[in-house]
Amino acid sequence: MADLQTLVGEPWADYGLLDSGRGRKLERYGRFRFVRPEPQAMWAPAEADWCADAEFVPGSDEAGGGRWRFDRPVSFDVQGARKFARAFPQAVLVFVLPPSGQALLERLARRSTEAPEALALRLRNALDELNAVADYHYVVVNEELDRAVAQVSAIIDAESARRDRLRALDAQIAALVRQLEDGIEQVTA
Repeated sequence: MADLQTLVGEPWADYGLLDSGRGRKLERYGRFRFVRPEPQAMWAPAEADWCADAEFVPGSDEAGGGRWRFDRPVSFDVQGARKFARAFPQAVLVFVLPPSGQALLERLARRSTEAPEALALRLRNALDELNAVADYHYVVVNEELDRAVAQVSAIIDAESARRDRLRALDAQIAALVRQLEDGIEQVTA
């Protein structure tokens, strides 16, 4: 008979278990918070609102395996967005553009948060990032903040209503069909 051995992993600064309960757990990976299933967590969680960046929803894809649901925007630079899109193919990428180069220069100058060298580097990075606009699904021009926020919100609303994102849609349609067939039968009887 083999001896049982306890394995203990090394601490990982980028990971943390933040809370658990009701069959789920809230974890932190770097600056992001995710909710995943945890069938052994049968107690009530310590916090009511977990405010996660994404949640894994089991049984929500065509094969019954599940998929990640992102209910709030996650901000990345272009390289981070590419990695994120590879890891989560259902992700929707929104590129936010300034209304003009002059507007971007004025906004950054008003902030006065960066030394001239850092500002120049930021502007060079912005030039490089403009070449990646074609990799994004949507583009929002941030001429007026309230309007840009409303546009991003509308994108999120529209994407959440896409047929392939609606959980249990087939079952809902099947139930409607049965109800209508029953109604037709009652009307014609």
